[in-house]
Amino acid sequence: MEKKKKQTANTTQKGRSEWLALCMTMSAFGFTLFGSIGIGIALGCVIERYFHISPWGSISGGLFGSFFGFYSLYRQAIREIERDAKEKKGET
Repeated sequence: MEKKKKQTANTTQKGRSEWLALCMTMSAFGFTLFGSIGIGIALGCVIERYFHISPWGSISGGLFGSFFGFYSLYRQAIREIERDAKEKKGET
């Protein structure tokens, strides 16, 4: 009877840790995208003031920031997929 309880507790703990790791990964994805777009817009505003091109600096900065943000998300996702594949090979 006690072995069943221990197995259930270990399964629950493993499920929680996997869920927590997934939440941390997804929040890192969000912060990466938000930060990239924010930095792009901030640099666009600096370019606007320097070259006096009113809305185009922010627009182009936001577009470049979102492009690089999504590219970074793509690289992070590929890294996570490769890491999961290595873990599965190690378990089997």
